[in-house]
Amino acid sequence: MVKKYARWASRWQLPVLLTGALLVAFITCFVQPMAAQESRATIRGVVSDPTQAVVPGAKVTLHNTATNVDRVKDADSSGFYVFDQVTSGAYSLSVEASGFQKFVQENIVVQATGDITVNAVLALGATTQTVEVTAAVGQVEFNTSNMSVTVQQSYLRDLPVLARNPFTLAMLDAGVINDYWDVSHRLPFYMWSDGGLDIGGPTGGKNEQIIDGVRTDIAARGTYNATMDAVQEVVVQQNIPDAEHGFSAGGAVNITTKSGSNDFHGTAYIMTRQPKWNALANRVDRSSEIVKQNIWGFTVGNPVLKNKLFNFFGWEHWYAT
Repeated sequence: MVKKYARWASRWQLPVLLTGALLVAFITCFVQPMAAQESRATIRGVVSDPTQAVVPGAKVTLHNTATNVDRVKDADSSGFYVFDQVTSGAYSLSVEASGFQKFVQENIVVQATGDITVNAVLALGATTQTVEVTAAVGQVEFNTSNMSVTVQQSYLRDLPVLARNPFTLAMLDAGVINDYWDVSHRLPFYMWSDGGLDIGGPTGGKNEQIIDGVRTDIAARGTYNATMDAVQEVVVQQNIPDAEHGFSAGGAVNITTKSGSNDFHGTAYIMTRQPKWNALANRVDRSSEIVKQNIWGFTVGNPVLKNKLFNFFGWEHWYAT
């Protein structure tokens, strides 16, 4: 029996190996990755001198102040530069060119899906001299017609959110209407949390739910909701004409999660709702609220290799009756 099985295995071993090798070669050569919805930002601008003449070939450096990671590009022949796929966070931008003083723009706050313009006007002088601009960069976006509102991390931290569901923060946008049919079930991780919103029109059930550039919805329902303390910001987008949002009827809720940095940081929290602490649900028949909510968890971010590799972890437990 063993010899018979060995002969059968040897007969099929070579065809199976050849088929597997051909499949790997086909995927490697011909299958291209599909582009996801882009949740990262873009920083662009033009480098010029005091007479508004462009400065081609200038060295432009984008510095992440949290991770100390630099990205370097050269301005093209028109003095134009662009950094795409920029993650949310705080940055500084420096520009250097021969015969000009070094230009440094501080306090560039990058938000998800943002498109920021930073034009650098270089002053004549030695490269050892530096012109530093500390005023914050304006968030007016000149390169897109999309309407969006960003709910910053400070709102997530300071505002009391009953369900601790980050998608409910979309209702801070004046263009969002709550079309949810059962508010009492707007709970953590609930799959209908963004499907019951009208964003800039009757888009309920047809919105896109995006987390870190990846769609997490199936039809009108979501598949995953991040914990509140793991969310960096929430961007509510309406009237979106871009092809990357082809599924949406015009509304999208775009969530960016936190990431690690060179510093250790984290949170620990607990939220408890008990009937004995709640007000009466119905003051006519004096019935009490029976919903119990017990939510607790923690987050931690830390460096693995300083200036190179970082980690962020979040855990939450939810118990309701």
